[in-house]
Amino acid sequence: MELVTGETLADRIARGAIPLEESLKFAAQIAEALQAAHESNVIHRDLKPANIKITPNGQVKVLDFGLAKAYEADVSKSNLMNSPTITSPATSPGVILGTAAYMSPEQAKGIAVDRRTDIFAFGLLLYEMLTGHRMFYGDTMAEVLAGVLKTEPDWSRLPPQTPASIRKLLRRCLQKDRNRRMDSAWDIHIEIEETFLPDSDVPVSAAVPRQPPRSRTPWVIAAASIIVAVAALALPYLKTRPEALEMLVNLATPASTDPTSLALSPDGRTFAFVASGDGDPRLWLRPLNSETAQPLPGTEGAVWPFWSPDSKKIGFFSGSQLKTIEVGGGKPKTISFIGAAARGGAWGSNGNILIGGGTSSIRRIKESGGEAVAVTELEINQSSHRFPHFLPDGRRYLFFATGPPEAQGIYLAALDAPATEKPKLLTASDAGAVYVAPDWLLFLRQGSLLAQRFDPESGAVTGDVKTVAQSVTYDATTFVGALSVSHDGKIVYRPGGAGKRQLTWFDRKGNPLGTLGSIDDSIAAPQLSPDSRRVTAFRTTAGNTDIWILDDIRTTQFTFNPGPDRFPIWSKPDGTHIIFDSQREKGRVLYRSQVHSPGTEMPLNSEGRDQAAWDYSPDGRFLLYAVSDAKTGRDVWVLPMTGNEKPYPLLRETYDERNAVFSPDGKWVAYTVNVSGQVNVEVRAFPDTGARWPVSTGGGVQPRWGPLGKEKEIYYIAEDSRLMAVPIVVKGNILEPGAPEPLFTTKIWGGPNCCTRQEYDVASDGRFLINVALDDAGEIPVISLLNWKP
Repeated sequence: MELVTGETLADRIARGAIPLEESLKFAAQIAEALQAAHESNVIHRDLKPANIKITPNGQVKVLDFGLAKAYEADVSKSNLMNSPTITSPATSPGVILGTAAYMSPEQAKGIAVDRRTDIFAFGLLLYEMLTGHRMFYGDTMAEVLAGVLKTEPDWSRLPPQTPASIRKLLRRCLQKDRNRRMDSAWDIHIEIEETFLPDSDVPVSAAVPRQPPRSRTPWVIAAASIIVAVAALALPYLKTRPEALEMLVNLATPASTDPTSLALSPDGRTFAFVASGDGDPRLWLRPLNSETAQPLPGTEGAVWPFWSPDSKKIGFFSGSQLKTIEVGGGKPKTISFIGAAARGGAWGSNGNILIGGGTSSIRRIKESGGEAVAVTELEINQSSHRFPHFLPDGRRYLFFATGPPEAQGIYLAALDAPATEKPKLLTASDAGAVYVAPDWLLFLRQGSLLAQRFDPESGAVTGDVKTVAQSVTYDATTFVGALSVSHDGKIVYRPGGAGKRQLTWFDRKGNPLGTLGSIDDSIAAPQLSPDSRRVTAFRTTAGNTDIWILDDIRTTQFTFNPGPDRFPIWSKPDGTHIIFDSQREKGRVLYRSQVHSPGTEMPLNSEGRDQAAWDYSPDGRFLLYAVSDAKTGRDVWVLPMTGNEKPYPLLRETYDERNAVFSPDGKWVAYTVNVSGQVNVEVRAFPDTGARWPVSTGGGVQPRWGPLGKEKEIYYIAEDSRLMAVPIVVKGNILEPGAPEPLFTTKIWGGPNCCTRQEYDVASDGRFLINVALDDAGEIPVISLLNWKP
């Protein structure tokens, strides 16, 4: 076959679903190539992603006609030679299953095939491009073929913006009965072209000229001639298309455990992002007209970068501090101690900086420094206001509110609005939004980047929702997408797939011991059951966040409520219940559900706003949980689980206390606190004796106690992502922490600044289960979309 440069369609799909418009452009070219073969009485019979190449300029080439055959008029004959191609023993599923999964039902039955078998395979390809999922799976060829014969497509996987005409096209291509299936690859091509040009007055035949039908002379030629003719069919069979007005540019970046932290400068010339490269996570800069990126010294630990209006400075957060740095050089400058966890920032033209909160409202601070002042107020059913975005006038701004479905979304507010004027809900969304002049609102739903007309003066959102990008990296834990825009309308985003992570077992020396579950792009906050045989975590699928349970055999969904369910923990000592927080009609409150009876969740008698569970005491008598307070930030409360005792605060100071966990004997509580502007680990007795002991040095998050037998040891994640161990000596009511000892460097998801959740746990046998950010996922390039035209 012809030597073709570029990646295969299989390689492209491995990175995730392909955006709708790009999928249809590929599909149109594949259909055109099939039509060329069919008009020459040739059936491909082995159409699959691995046999399709995408050249660097975006052209599709259908290859590997080595199994193609001349068309047989009588398709009623049954012949096992027509069944799935077997080119190796049954112990080689990589070859056999990859082929069987793209067979038509008639091939699976061993019935003679015609061109409609290629139509069925085409439908499988288009479905896989749009969803990122193969339609038929199985551990054996028999299971795959059973799916081919009996399993119907899961249409719910299709992107919500898939046109009705394309949905209908797929249904007609994937009919099990070939007599009900589409008959012509050219008809498929026309359907796709009409989808591209729904309002055009130019006939499709004029837009893409069709070649006249070729004569259908019988193929009675020598085998050598067949090889030559089939090889000729493998050459591109493409028509000239109008030049696209838009341009996509891949911008390679070093690997990152925080792929959503990126920001394009207002002048559209440079983008900043967080990456580790060959060192600690820090800010990097890359001009759009350059092939290289450079790190900014002194920005280690940075998250959520945002630009000054003149594109000369970058603001970012490090620990509990707001900092800025000049792009032209110099050291970072600390503007303010933020206290409560920040979630995004925006820099206005009038010198105001807005700060989003993980558990608070939007706050304003002057670029020269000073105290942060709240400018929004949380509604009763809202958990936080985060990721602000200024409109061009520097007065009005967008922000994202978390809460139950009816309250969560994008809001519009103004700095000079009267106190009685509440922010206006614009649209439902899964993350923060951005504004593209002159009149577009860009936001995320179910991983897709969408656009809708937006009047910044009236705040009206009107018209149809349009898809800008099919798949964008999204972090369901922090409600942020990898997206940014410039004042002149340039758009940068990181495609879906950059959030890949894997639950991985490690020993004390950092040697990997195996994995749990599959590679995922949303799993977070893993918690081991008391017997260390199961794990609970939360995941986001189809746009909704739910609790899941994993073990060595299966991954099972546990909750199904339409509101987000997050941060699960196991009851102790028996592990018969799971406690989690859920945003429903009463805001974010705690629920408890029986492990063996999903759907039995009931709200706990807990108090406070924006609740989240931390840990159970070993004897099951107390539950530590989080409560947000407008004055004191994130606090730790105790809920007695026996009797009628009311909950009460355990740690309630004027700074955040988080990640509270009981020691194995229940006499001590470790937690994080940000008193000095740097998050560190402390320990106190339980019940309270008033004394506290510092554990970490130089910053530390996510404390964990050693298991029984090693309970006199505390672990935490240091600012350089190393897992640290601290020996503990207890003398009566006195606890004496020893010097921290580094165990190994982790690639923990979210990096060391992710102090709002636990991303690892310790098993009863001393192993560590860590939510690991995958290297290849962090290297997915940033896409620069130029000349975007809706």
